[in-house]
Amino acid sequence: KSVLVVRVTGADAATSSSEAQLNEFVFTDANNLSSQYAACSYDALTFTPINANQVEGGVTSVTIANTISGTDNGVIREAVTAALKEKFSVNSIGDLADYIMYCLPPGTSGGW
Repeated sequence: KSVLVVRVTGADAATSSSEAQLNEFVFTDANNLSSQYAACSYDALTFTPINANQVEGGVTSVTIANTISGTDNGVIREAVTAALKEKFSVNSIGDLADYIMYCLPPGTSGGW
């Protein structure tokens, strides 16, 4: 399955990991997210980084105008979705990849 990892920056906070670090954590480190899902599923679920303009190693970044601290995570996710649609000129982010991972900055409110 194709995966797009999204690094998010808001008005008052940013995801602490860089794009390069997120690529490592999800795709390239010895014990990365992708390899562990593949191992646990006996290769029934494998992740590959998407290859597209404005995407490096399956990772892209978006900046939103919203304040992160104390804002409901659903509001932040909606803003990220809108930013992705604009950045990639798509009507649906599902057109970008099978799975999209939002790496939100710390400080949002709401249940996980």
